[in-house]
Amino acid sequence: MKRSNTIAIVLLGLIAALHLIRLVFGVSLQIDGEEVSRVVSVVAILVFGGSAWYLWNERS
Repeated sequence: MKRSNTIAIVLLGLIAALHLIRLVFGVSLQIDGEEVSRVVSVVAILVFGGSAWYLWNERS
């Protein structure tokens, strides 16, 4: 596996994990005074986690 793929998998997985932690512990997130919906974290988990999973399974 290329080193760049490994780095991408770790970073994408970390982002997905942080969003999962946000959902589990109910951490609120505000940007410019506006509350960010939890739906954003669900979408981020699917996108970033799915991308990390895809790269992990694509390794050759």
